[in-house]
Amino acid sequence: MSESTQSYITDVVLISGPSQVGKSTIQDKLLGFDPLERVITRTTRAPRKNEVDGEDYYFTTQSQFEMLVNFERLIEFNQYAGNLYGTEISEYQRIGKLKRVALQVVDVNGAKAIKRWCNDNNINCVTIFIAPTSIDVILKRLQGFPDLNERYNTAKLELDQAYDFDQVFINDKVKLCVNKILTYLDSKGIMYV
Repeated sequence: MSESTQSYITDVVLISGPSQVGKSTIQDKLLGFDPLERVITRTTRAPRKNEVDGEDYYFTTQSQFEMLVNFERLIEFNQYAGNLYGTEISEYQRIGKLKRVALQVVDVNGAKAIKRWCNDNNINCVTIFIAPTSIDVILKRLQGFPDLNERYNTAKLELDQAYDFDQVFINDKVKLCVNKILTYLDSKGIMYV
């Protein structure tokens, strides 16, 4: 990454955790606070009803996605349920040019890759892991998912990696969890609450 490109990017906040722990709900609440801006990721999956290209995701074809990979335009990418998902460097640049802080919900492996990229480029990155009060909470929330066993086993593996993150918060009550995150970000000089 060039020196001038890097200078646009300020802080990055990553939120990770197991499926159905409330990551997206927490992100939505955090987005009500300046200077946080949601990172829009790229995917090859088809848009769902009411999803808008450039707001929910950047929807793309398999070949376009592969071109981004080949030209090293992605910080991280992975495959989930047969579709590709990835984080573009240009998205972080877009947010940096707005003088905002990038806020992204990302899986455990993606968070590690982005943290490594940020460290390599001298960009401040804070990783937050959202944990349930117990694994039983996740199992209950996963009821009705066709891939319940796969998601549950992945959740257990992800929970084992919680302490690889800068901070762990238990989501027992969303409002309380959000307030604790805001206080933590303030202590890191990212937010001013």
